[in-house]
Amino acid sequence: AAWSIFLARPMIASSMSNCRLVARMTIPSWRSISTRSVRARAAPHRCRACNTCIEICEFGAPQLIGKEPNRQAWIDPLICQGCGACAARCPSGAITAGYATDTQLEKMLDVIWDKQDRIDQKQIVLVFTCNWNPYSGMEAAGFRRLSYSARVYPLRVMCLGRLQPGIILKAFERGAHGVLLLGCPQDECHYAFGSRRAEETFAIARDLVRTMGYPDKRLKIDRVAAGDGKAWVQKIQTFIAGLKGNQG
Repeated sequence: AAWSIFLARPMIASSMSNCRLVARMTIPSWRSISTRSVRARAAPHRCRACNTCIEICEFGAPQLIGKEPNRQAWIDPLICQGCGACAARCPSGAITAGYATDTQLEKMLDVIWDKQDRIDQKQIVLVFTCNWNPYSGMEAAGFRRLSYSARVYPLRVMCLGRLQPGIILKAFERGAHGVLLLGCPQDECHYAFGSRRAEETFAIARDLVRTMGYPDKRLKIDRVAAGDGKAWVQKIQTFIAGLKGNQG
């Protein structure tokens, strides 16, 4: 299947009234595609055989094969679940997994900030949303025609554990007013360990954002239950209210 990025204009999509959905991957529902579409792959010519992917993956999918100097990582496609945690932490960028590479995620950010459409670039709020519970919440909000600010741009990833701090920092470098990470409840993570990886990434990114001089309210992480469109909207509204100084 072909992959692409599209822009949904709220004035056209009545079911998403007052909503702007940008940089969303045009793919069918996850329930209709196999893990094969998103499972991880390691590029032999870039792999350093550093063992990072083996330490990160709790499914046991990555292995080191071959002998020096040609030792390299290989990811068992029958075991890989496609969460992308290994890709986020590979120091040589040898692993690709999920819907997009880091480069593609950066291109999505470019699309958001290059397409102004009457939205003040300094008021853009980026929402990284997990493919599972939170994304189904966003879909439910659309079906129920619940509205939220037109300056909110959701960006879908397989798991928040797929994010690396650099991607979050890129959003602030481009001028994001705030970045919200929406993941699954702690005990409902589809990948079991994805929530922990997401918390680790958030902690690192928060420290870096503080170093850049931004207050904590500009970067938050929260949880949304499956299919809870009302909670999806409320989480975003609460985050935006905090950015305005109405909340801590």
